[in-house]
Amino acid sequence: MLIAIYVLFAIFSTATLWSPYLVILRNLGSEDEQGRTFGVSEAMRNIFSAIAGYLFIWIFSIFANQVAGYRGILIIAVVLDIIFAIAAFLWLPKIHHSKTEGRDALKLPGVWLMGLFIFSCYSMIMAGTNYLGTYTTQILGVTASVSSSLAIIRSYVISIVSGFVAGYIADKLKSKIIFLIYLLAAILIVCILTPILSHQVAIAIVLTIIISFISFMILSTYFSVMGENDIPLEMTGVASGIISCIGFVPDCFVTIISGSWIDQDLIQGFNRVFIWMAAWAVVAIAVAVIMYLRTKKVIVDSSKSEL
Repeated sequence: MLIAIYVLFAIFSTATLWSPYLVILRNLGSEDEQGRTFGVSEAMRNIFSAIAGYLFIWIFSIFANQVAGYRGILIIAVVLDIIFAIAAFLWLPKIHHSKTEGRDALKLPGVWLMGLFIFSCYSMIMAGTNYLGTYTTQILGVTASVSSSLAIIRSYVISIVSGFVAGYIADKLKSKIIFLIYLLAAILIVCILTPILSHQVAIAIVLTIIISFISFMILSTYFSVMGENDIPLEMTGVASGIISCIGFVPDCFVTIISGSWIDQDLIQGFNRVFIWMAAWAVVAIAVAVIMYLRTKKVIVDSSKSEL
C-alpha cells in the first residue's frame, strides 16, 4: 500500500504538475520577461521550500512522538494542498490548447534540441552540486561546522539570490541562449581551475561557491529559452513534457557514477567529477550554439518571407 501511495504521489506531484506549472509560468509574461518569470519563480520556490522545511520541523517537534508528528505533518500538507488547489482554480489563468499540439510538438526540432541541452546541463550540475560538501571536508580539509555553513549558503542564499539575478540579466541581454552560453563557459573554466587550485583552500572554497551560484543560475533560466527556440506558446505543455523526459534522465545515473568514482578513490574520484562537469559543459555549449544559429536562421527566413 505504501509503495502504491508513493507511486501515486510521484504521478500527481511531478508527472501531472510540472508541465502545467511551466505552461502557466510562460503565460505570465511576455517573451521579453521570460528570464525574470522563470528566475523569480525558481527563487520563490526555494524560499517557500526553506520556510516549509523549517515549519514542518517545528510542527514535528511539538508532537509527543514521531508517529503523531508525521501524521500531523501529512494532515497539514493535505489541508495546504486543498487551499492551493482552490486558489489555483480561482486565480490562475485558464489556458486552452489545440488538440493537435502533441503531434505538432514532436515534430519541432527545438523541442529535441532543448531536451538535449537540458540533459547536458543537468548531467553537469547533478555531478557537482551533490558532492560539494564532501569535497570541502574531505579534499579541502575544512571543519564540519564550516562545511555546514557553506551548505546553508548554497541551499538557502545562493539558490534564492541566483534566481533573481539570472532572471534579470537574461532579460537584459539580446539572447537568453547567449546568456546561458556565457554561464556554461564560466562554469567550464571554474571546473578546470578547482582541482588545480585545491591546495589553495580559500580560493578553492570560493570556486565551489561560484560553481553553485552558476549552476543555480542555469537551473533558474534554461526553460526560459522555449520561445527563442521557436517553440510556440500553445505547445508549451506537451513540449515541456517531452523536454523534461529527455532532460532529467541524468537523475537516474549521474549520482551513481560520480558516487562510485568518489568511493573508489577520493582524490581521483573528484578529479573525474570535475572532468565530467567540464565535458558536459562543452556539450551543452555546442547544443546552445546550434540552437542560437538555428534561431538566427529562423529570424532571417521570416524576414525574407515578409519581404
